[in-house]
Amino acid sequence: QLQSQPPFWGSKVRLIWELWQYVAEDVQGYAAAHYLDEQHRHVCLVEPCEWHHAGAVPVTFKHAQKPVRQMRPDMHLIVQRYVQPWTRGFGVGFALMMNAGYVSKHRSVSIPDL
Repeated sequence: QLQSQPPFWGSKVRLIWELWQYVAEDVQGYAAAHYLDEQHRHVCLVEPCEWHHAGAVPVTFKHAQKPVRQMRPDMHLIVQRYVQPWTRGFGVGFALMMNAGYVSKHRSVSIPDL
């Protein structure tokens, strides 16, 4: 079981860079449109907010726990908006999911041949 083998849990810098390239425009736009309140809830700066909140608890500025601060497009936000939803239900983390093709017993076999 790969879940019990830590060498397969790591990610190469290249993978993290490619993840950033894939989500950069979206995560920067999302962060620009939200604050974080004291309870780490996403405070929408526009009502109605048209962004998908990906499991976050969105609140209006009126209902935010003050003080609030500008949201930053950092890895915490990337994990919350992308990594957790992408890996939910698979029982493995992002690195193991992305490394699956490298550790498959069937690497030399095409999918139709399986």
